[in-house]
Amino acid sequence: MRISLSRRQCPRTRRTAALLVAGATLGILLGSPAARAVSISGLSATLLGSNSADLFDDTAAQKRVRDSQVDVLSSGATSFATRYAAVVGADVSTANTTTVTLNARYRITFSVNANAGEAWQLVIDTSRYGALTLVDDGTGSARSTLGAVTVTRTGAGTLAGSLGLAAVANLQGGANANRVVSQTGSAMLSGVGTGGAQNVRLDFSFNASGRSSRTGSNGDEAAVRLGLDSALTGFSADDYPGPGSRSLAGDGHFVTVTLVPEPSAWLLVALGLVGIELFARSRRRRVAPI
Repeated sequence: MRISLSRRQCPRTRRTAALLVAGATLGILLGSPAARAVSISGLSATLLGSNSADLFDDTAAQKRVRDSQVDVLSSGATSFATRYAAVVGADVSTANTTTVTLNARYRITFSVNANAGEAWQLVIDTSRYGALTLVDDGTGSARSTLGAVTVTRTGAGTLAGSLGLAAVANLQGGANANRVVSQTGSAMLSGVGTGGAQNVRLDFSFNASGRSSRTGSNGDEAAVRLGLDSALTGFSADDYPGPGSRSLAGDGHFVTVTLVPEPSAWLLVALGLVGIELFARSRRRRVAPI
């Protein structure tokens, strides 16, 4: 025979259950959209003044190109995505050597809006896709380089993780060659709301270059393909799809920022119900048989 809960114990059980339900309800209210109004606004992506100027030299002596742009791919209250695209190319015919260098420099700015004292978190993903490409169209040689991505963050929040990307090994020689660039990184930006807009600034930078050297009649073609294609005549190293069948839209330096969502109301309800069930089980285990 087992002793059941007495009437004296039942009110206490009911009070505890009521407290758990009240806690779950309070959690729902705190987790509702009206209370948790964290959002992203004020997005801009711009080239800095130190970003290399565009270059287009399509002559018989040499072929040189340098072009870059930064665009917002998508933008919303909880996430956004940007892309920096570029192309670098070099080839010589009568000149001895020509080198084209790109200093990539651009800035992303945005604001985080949260209630005073409310914690917020953003996941920042970065990636760089493209290719270093050489085309053997002469008796000379060529070289393509792509340096490391560095990031400077200023403004609200604390950054955990790294948004930097390593340099890619140089590609050089006198034969057709193509080195795929595929890099990714991720970090978490965390902060506490002030009740107003909190500004964040991310400055990205890296270098890229193409060099063509003449031996005999002319040099070979060198290019760094990061999502742009030039209109140079008789120059194919920067073509798309080109070696490796690359995609214009798929190449470049990408940054995606996503707001980490708060627990949903349904999750908080479930947690409250689980708490009630666990309490009831613990009470049943404490009843001793006689």
